[in-house]
Amino acid sequence: RNAKVAKEPVSVVIAARNEEKNLLENLPLILEQNHPDFEIIVVDDCSSDDTQDVLRAFSMKYDNFKVTTLKETVNFYGGKKFAITLGIKAAANDLIVFTDADCKPSSKEWLAALSNGFNEGKEIVLGYGGYEKKAGLLNTLIRFDAIYIAIKYLSFAKLGVPYMGVGRNMAYRKDLFFKNRGFASHQHIKSGDDDLFVNETGNSSNTEVVIGSLANTISKPKESFNDWFHQKRRHMTTGKQYKAAHLFLLAALTGSVVVFHAAFLALIIVGFQWNIVLGIFGARMLIQLLIFQQSEKKMGERGIWYCAPVFEILLILIYPLITLSNLVIKPGKWKTI
Repeated sequence: RNAKVAKEPVSVVIAARNEEKNLLENLPLILEQNHPDFEIIVVDDCSSDDTQDVLRAFSMKYDNFKVTTLKETVNFYGGKKFAITLGIKAAANDLIVFTDADCKPSSKEWLAALSNGFNEGKEIVLGYGGYEKKAGLLNTLIRFDAIYIAIKYLSFAKLGVPYMGVGRNMAYRKDLFFKNRGFASHQHIKSGDDDLFVNETGNSSNTEVVIGSLANTISKPKESFNDWFHQKRRHMTTGKQYKAAHLFLLAALTGSVVVFHAAFLALIIVGFQWNIVLGIFGARMLIQLLIFQQSEKKMGERGIWYCAPVFEILLILIYPLITLSNLVIKPGKWKTI
């Protein structure tokens, strides 16, 4: 099914550092989008590989392709927020869609589907960014983690409490960016170009959610637990900067899950009417599986929902380790994807 034809012109902004292979693979899929009026702006943020040559070739072939180049010096390192800011300034259109160099759209209707979320009064559109399905337990965990996070932030946004988005697949208006003074309030933080901006500017009336097989982006997953763990460390550096109300809601949500599982174990150990305890646990598991199954279907994913009971507990154990490691060692400088 094709997305409704979008009429408003769109600028796609991509910040890239040393992404020659991903750009060669994914840019053609974005350039082939079924949208009547769009441009692509890639900001080459101090790349040391052949990214510049790849971008030059695309700019010679496509009239709607723009390149902005940053060069690293002794006094200037660059950074994703600065690169994105330059991309936004270079954009000819007010409606700006963001994705990453290692992402590909799930269909030729991706751009139209996402931009159609900008109905009257909407300034932010949040989408779902999934990961390629591959063999192995780690891949399933990564894909589950992505949909687990998406269920929370997309559901809260639908309820009128947008607290984050992912830079792999989101959009907002250029005017909103400049009214908010860009990333000024969190420019000192390396990450947060996506979630902190939404946390700061999103509200119940200006934010829309667009999901489905037409509107997703797909990224390459990490292939080792260590790489994924470090990626998660970068993702989690910004959470403490969220609004107090959002932190409370997220803490209450996580806390309820921890308390439930702790209570289940405690009641089983003390021998409290195991048939009742198992009945309650089974009922929750059934509801959880149904929620994940329907969410997976709506997001255009597959083959993840049945892992929910086990992987939820696994993430409860892993996330505190990530938080602890961030207290001990600072995460990397640039990427937040």
